[in-house]
Amino acid sequence: MRMKTIVFASMMSLGLVAACGGKAKGTDTTTTAAGTENASLYDRLGKKDAITAVVDDFVANVAADARINTFFANADIPNLKAKLVDQICEASGGPCKYTGKTMKESHTGMGVKDEHFNALVEDLVKSLDKFKVGEENKSLYDRLGGKDNIAKVVDEFVANVAADARINTFFANADIPAFKVKLVDQICEASGGPCKYTGKTMKESHAGMGVKEEHFNALVEDLVKALDKLGVPEKEKNDLLGALGPMKTEIVE
Repeated sequence: MRMKTIVFASMMSLGLVAACGGKAKGTDTTTTAAGTENASLYDRLGKKDAITAVVDDFVANVAADARINTFFANADIPNLKAKLVDQICEASGGPCKYTGKTMKESHTGMGVKDEHFNALVEDLVKSLDKFKVGEENKSLYDRLGGKDNIAKVVDEFVANVAADARINTFFANADIPAFKVKLVDQICEASGGPCKYTGKTMKESHAGMGVKEEHFNALVEDLVKALDKLGVPEKEKNDLLGALGPMKTEIVE
């Protein structure tokens, strides 16, 4: 989320409301993120090609936005895109040099109001979200969609297990509602969420059940099926399986 905020602040200070560009002053480009210490924002964004992709999508959003597209009716769009890419590139610590007008010069007499600026912000955020800017700084819990989405996965997973003759006998006498609540808390906590799992350890709860490798694998298959049905992306799916994987040694006898 931090990276998105920095990009947003940089782009807004560079005057994306202007059809003819502008010049920012005092833009901070020395920020760092976990795992990328000393890397410039430019590098963390993916350099000029990635910035260009965001700009292309952002300009397309603006062109389709009836609240503000009239401001750009007579703009030289290719030139606007090129200047905007240079602005962001320079502001984020890249090798580009922006040569356009100042904000005051480019906006004089345009009649830009708060509602127009806010519409522009929405169009920019839409582009940043589309390209997942800042996603790498989110917890797995957030990337899974929080507790509500985890609960949906658990509901689907439990339904899969109930229909799976390879393993459903293990759950024949289980208190399913209580099991679901504990499983949601367990996944929530394991993925970096605010929940606290208060159930038994995996070793305690599975002692004497006779769970073998093939039973555990069937359980994983049912979980993957639930994740796939609900459209959980590949990275988040693999990260979740990685977070839960170490439990295998406590479950399998």
